[in-house]
Amino acid sequence: AFGLAFALCAPAVAAPEDPVRNLLDAASHNFQPGDHDVQDYFSPERLRTIYSKDFVARYTDASERAKLSGYSVLERDLVTGSRDGGCPFKDVKLDVKQADNGVTEVHATFLPYTCMEGDPMQGEMRTVTFIVMMEDGREVIDDIIQTWSTKHHFGLYPP
Repeated sequence: AFGLAFALCAPAVAAPEDPVRNLLDAASHNFQPGDHDVQDYFSPERLRTIYSKDFVARYTDASERAKLSGYSVLERDLVTGSRDGGCPFKDVKLDVKQADNGVTEVHATFLPYTCMEGDPMQGEMRTVTFIVMMEDGREVIDDIIQTWSTKHHFGLYPP
């Protein structure tokens, strides 16, 4: 009985893909057709729970500079790279690659434009690499790198 009580009280150990799934779920929700609420990638809750402190500091700095200049922090969707929206994601796969330095790469591949008939990007698979690290006892996203026919970097760190 003691072992069961201890197991029920112990905090769950997060996997490196957990913050990635959180962000992918928001992105997939945002790309559903029709009118619906949009989930903010940078909501106060997400800033507190799925991003590293350094990522949050860079985002906050970029947001402040964007307000002053009148531009957006990111020109494209952080997950899909899209400027014009997209479709519900298909064929989502996560591949976790543990690195030696305590950093984990989580590679997410998916088809984001399956509903765009006749569009050359319709069948183009996207790969987004999430750099994940352990911070304060939880796995957090420290950078995001998008890849398709050429490598694009839309994170908040320089490539």
